[in-house]
Amino acid sequence: TWMCDLGMDEANLLQIELFPNPSSESLNLSGDLKMITDLAIYDLNGKMIKQVPLSVVYSGVSLKELKNGIYFLSVNEHQKELRFQKM
Repeated sequence: TWMCDLGMDEANLLQIELFPNPSSESLNLSGDLKMITDLAIYDLNGKMIKQVPLSVVYSGVSLKELKNGIYFLSVNEHQKELRFQKM
C-alpha cells in the first residue's frame, strides 16, 4: 500500500504497507514508520474508534475490539489515510 497526497511526485511518497488486509486479529505496518507521529482508526462515518500509541505500531495493532467492517487508518504525517477491512 502506498500513500500520497494528490499532486505529489513519487519522490515524496510515504511508503507504508498494511498486512494482512483484510484481518481479523491484528494489523501490521511496515515501511516508512519513522515518519509517523500518530495513528488513529476511524469508522466509515468518520468517528475515531481508536488512537494508537506509536509503540504499538511497531508490534502490531490489535483489532479484537472492532466489529467486522471497513475502517480507515489515519497516519499523522500530513494526514494520509489507508483503508482496511476487519473480518
